[in-house]
This record gives sequence, C-alpha cells and structure tokens, in this order.
Amino acid sequence: MDDAEQAKLGELMVRKGVLTRPQLERALTACEPFSLPLASTVLKLGLAEETVLLSLLVEHYEVTGIDLGASVISTSQLSVIPRPVAKSHCVLPLARKGSELLCAVADPGQQSVLDEIAFASGLQVVPFVCLQTRISRTIDAAYSIKKSGQEKWMGDRRVADELHLEFAHPVNSGKTIPIDFDISAEPLEAQRVAQSLPQSDLSTSPLVFIVDEDEEVVELLSAQLESQDVEVITGNQGATVIAQLEKHRPDILVLDSMTSDVSGLEVCAKIKTSPRYQHIPIAVLSSMADGWNIAEDVKRLFHADAFIAKPFQVAYLVRWIEDALHDTGRRERSSELAAAIKNSAQESRRAIALYEAGDLEEAVETARRAVRTDPLDARGHFVLGTILNALGDTFAAIAQYERAVAIAPTAFYPLKNLAIIYERQGFTGKSVEMWVRALGNCPSQAVRQTIKAHLVGLL
Repeated sequence: MDDAEQAKLGELMVRKGVLTRPQLERALTACEPFSLPLASTVLKLGLAEETVLLSLLVEHYEVTGIDLGASVISTSQLSVIPRPVAKSHCVLPLARKGSELLCAVADPGQQSVLDEIAFASGLQVVPFVCLQTRISRTIDAAYSIKKSGQEKWMGDRRVADELHLEFAHPVNSGKTIPIDFDISAEPLEAQRVAQSLPQSDLSTSPLVFIVDEDEEVVELLSAQLESQDVEVITGNQGATVIAQLEKHRPDILVLDSMTSDVSGLEVCAKIKTSPRYQHIPIAVLSSMADGWNIAEDVKRLFHADAFIAKPFQVAYLVRWIEDALHDTGRRERSSELAAAIKNSAQESRRAIALYEAGDLEEAVETARRAVRTDPLDARGHFVLGTILNALGDTFAAIAQYERAVAIAPTAFYPLKNLAIIYERQGFTGKSVEMWVRALGNCPSQAVRQTIKAHLVGLL
C-alpha cells in the first residue's frame, strides 16, 4: 500500500472513530520502523482490535475480507503456492473451488502477483483481504504443521474444529433495488466475426511490430509469438514507427503509450488518421492507472483497437493478436484454438439449458468447463457468473462477471448484473460505477431512463 492509500485508510479510521488524530499520526510514524502497513501497525501498537481493523480494510478496498482467526483451513491447499512465494508476497491459499483458488491477501491491489499465481497454478485467483501480520503468522504456522503431517490449521478464535472460512462482508447499505432485473443467462453478442481468408494473405508468416522500451516485455512477447510462427520486429522509439511501417508493412502494431522521445498515444492517433495505415490493428500498452474509463478514453480519443494495462499476462496479449490476425483475414486460427472456441460455445449453451431446467450443480460444472476451454470468451464467464449467483456464491459470481466485462467492456448484461450485486452487498462506489457503465451501453431507452432515475437516488 503506497503513502496515498495509507493516508486514505488513516482518514477512514479517524472518521469511524477507531483512532484519534494523534493516534493516527503515531501509527503512521511507526509504519516504517515496524516495516508494516498501517492496519497491522495499529494492531501492533494495541490501538484497535483485529476484527475492527479487518472491517475497515474491507470498506477501504471494497472487497470481502477473511477472518483467519475464526477460520479452519485444510493444509492440503498450501501446496498450490510454495512457502517462499506465499511468505514474500503475503498470500495464503485458503481453499479451491472448481477452477478457482481462494486466497488471503494483504493487498488486493497487487494484481501482478495474483496473475503470476494464476499462471503458475492454472487456477483463477479470488482474493480476500486480511491484515498482513495475521497472514504472515498463519503462513508460518500452517506450512509448518503441514510439514509435520497435520491436515488442518485452526484459528485461535474458531468456534469449532471443522473446516470453515469466516468471511468479513461489508456492511449493507440497507437500500432496496427498485429496478426489477432478472439476473438470468441473457445472451451476449458474439465477440468474434468470422471473415473470409484470401489464400494470398496466408502465403507468408504474419508480422508483428513491437515498440516498447521495456526489454523484458519485448523479449517475452517476441518469444511467445515466434513460437507460433509469427515474425516479430522490435523498436523502442516512437518517432521511428511511421518509417518502420513503410519499410516492413506489419500486420499488427503493439505500441507502448509513453516512449522516451514521443507519446505513443499521439503516434497511434496519427496512424489511425492515415488512409494508408489506419487498417493496422494497434494494441496500446500502458503503465498509467488501469480502469475501464481510461481504456475507453484511449480507444475513443486515440483510436486504439485495444488498451492493455501493465503489468499484463503475455498469454492475454498473444491471444488478442491471434484474434486480430484472424479478424483481418491475415491468418486462420490454429485448429486447437478454433476447436476450443467451438467447444466453449457448446458448453455454455448446455450450461444455460441445465440452468433453465433447474439442475444448477451440473450447470455450474458445465459452465466451468466452458471457461477453462476458452478463458477469453466473455459469454462463458457471464453464464458461469449467473449460475454461481443463483447458487448463492455471490463473490465468485462477481469475479466471473468482472472477467466478462474485462473482455467485453461494453456488454450491458454483465455490467447490469454487477451493479445490482455490488449494491446489494453494500459496495456503493462500485455499484455506481457499474450503473454508469451499464447506462452508456443500455440497448433500451425505457431501461435507460429507469437506470438514470435509480442513479439519482444512489448519488
């Protein structure tokens, strides 16, 4: 947590009456010598109870918390994350649910760490916030007893010895939702449109031009693309991009938003206003703050085809490139990917049929197979989220809906469902954000007016 986040959390503590202003100043001063974030420092100083501090972290991050002191976890889950990794990043695996890995984390914002764990484990990581000191102590104890052969780690405030996770939910606002939307498996528009593939375009390997000063990004992405028979040229200066386009005629351009000489965003806009080059799909990479509004602004103002925030999963960008090559008619998808897309769609349709027939347990397993088969199919994540929500697994449903809108940012139905669920769970800020996004993508004028009226009431 950076200084700005510490300050925000501190102000929340004072506003809630947990700390006085002098106590906050004392705690902030002690953070550095203790080498601890603010909440753990306050606990170490004895200024507040652990459960009170956990509730504040939940409110601050707007994510569900995990009360480890009242939980009992299976040590069999610990093998998913090696102890050194768990210790260095303060991440504790709690349980596995299908293709999802529930983890206690001290900082839900450390997305790059969560992405690395997801990549290494092959599971989708669902984070739950907890105090750093509690996670650190639990990691030491749980991994030690696993080594000794014990099957459970038990919190000191547990009420029973059975496996149990004690979640800390945000306080519900108590407001009702006047919009009677049915959270059901409403279809998303297809995300991929098949196009004819001229044979002459397939006679040579596709060419991707990567412009980025981060050598590690360039090397990782180049290696992945070249392993799939895609040629790569690289550069690190935005000013040379136009000349390189003329010389090499690449099929795809991957462009960092801020090269040292000129703005990559300005280069992108210039290319997209050129009749000669505007057809080239451009993915803009950026270290600026991530968020749907920034991504949409970059696409709208600079006409980028994709906005990808750093750090990112290389596999995601490679998949976007493969889809772009297919959509421009430059290359057929591999038979494996084509089969995965087809099979995922079939599994999603079957999951919907099972859901409508009332067989939710079979429906959720079928939907999970769909998203495992094609992780970048927004409709599959939407269907899985809908079924999980029907089963009462609210926060797993949120995770799936969030993945759907990350893939398809303008899809109305997952945005609408997220707005409803966030509001019911008391996450007012997130709810308003999703209602605003849903409003901008609503296909019905009547529903749009209803959402506007509802937003006025929320704000």
